[in-house]
Amino acid sequence: MGMLNNQRRAYETALDMASALGRILVMPGFFKFPHPQAYAGTQWVPFRELFDLDAIRRCYGRVVEVEELVKMCGPEVLDNHVTVPFEELWARSKRKAPWLNGTRPDMIWADSDGKVFRFTSRAAGPELWLKVEERRGYVLAAFLIPEAAEARTVRAHGLLASNSTIGDVADCILPSKETLALAHRVASRAGLLEGGNETPRVLAMHVRVFKWSTSTSGGHLIPELADMQEYLCNIEPEVYAVIASWTLVRTFKGFWPTHTWLASNEADISVLGEYAGGLPGVRVNPYRPSHHDAAVTAEECTLALRSVLVDTIISAWADFFIGNVCSTMTQYILQLRLRYGKSFTSSLALGGVQHVDLLRSARRQVAEAYGTSQ
Repeated sequence: MGMLNNQRRAYETALDMASALGRILVMPGFFKFPHPQAYAGTQWVPFRELFDLDAIRRCYGRVVEVEELVKMCGPEVLDNHVTVPFEELWARSKRKAPWLNGTRPDMIWADSDGKVFRFTSRAAGPELWLKVEERRGYVLAAFLIPEAAEARTVRAHGLLASNSTIGDVADCILPSKETLALAHRVASRAGLLEGGNETPRVLAMHVRVFKWSTSTSGGHLIPELADMQEYLCNIEPEVYAVIASWTLVRTFKGFWPTHTWLASNEADISVLGEYAGGLPGVRVNPYRPSHHDAAVTAEECTLALRSVLVDTIISAWADFFIGNVCSTMTQYILQLRLRYGKSFTSSLALGGVQHVDLLRSARRQVAEAYGTSQ
């Protein structure tokens, strides 16, 4: 369910549910979207390839990856399960995408030797609607109906509901050592780390662009909510540049970077550059969104998902950070910044209903400057 950070957030909720229910949390890993086999692919990326398995087990000891469980208990333990599907209210739409609001009928998975397993679902309840922030008891109730409560194995889908604070989960799902090492290499080559003649002053910006296409890493806009998403979440480059300049002066107390890290799903580098608005030392991940979208094999998908985490980690290491409140990636960056000792005042997540007046003011200023109407 969801792009990488939606899936990660679902694991946070699943961890909470497993703990409350006294169940073992079985983690199939992460699936990279878009993918040509979106509903039936076996190219899962194991949790341990991206995140620290020991860290999540410190939060809740009864956690196991699918491959571990199959080797210990056989595949039968996951077969004939009961599916408990959820769907976020904002994602309800006639237009379906597998990472947003479409549930696989069965779970298809392959082990490290390439052997394919199909774990069938003997029953599935109706999709239950979730809010972005949902009451814990409401979510738990779905697992306590007799059919789910009495089942040996329950498969949850779409658990994109937060009932915890950033601080509650900041230490549970952390990048793996291999992912951190890759981020360090990329940051070092970009000149973002200390060690040269000058200590770099780094501003990171996460530019999240929601797109209509369901075949890119930017998908997708919900037709029923597109106007609101566009206004609150898709900030135009020239408007973004104006708000970023205000943020540096007012919120970040006159901070001026030597380097600017741009993390984004925007594949067009010329469009992406417009968001920087003249900021110095612009750097981007050499692994581009086009590479991410083209990944198919398990090995390619592992690199693709690690690349997202590289952007995340470098943004979390930066002195100051500007993100997009509509994005779960920005939310994870904020979690990691808390983990790495960054102050709350060193970050700002733009967009959403809380910034309606700010967006209106910036758009008006841009319109007046360009002689257009807003």
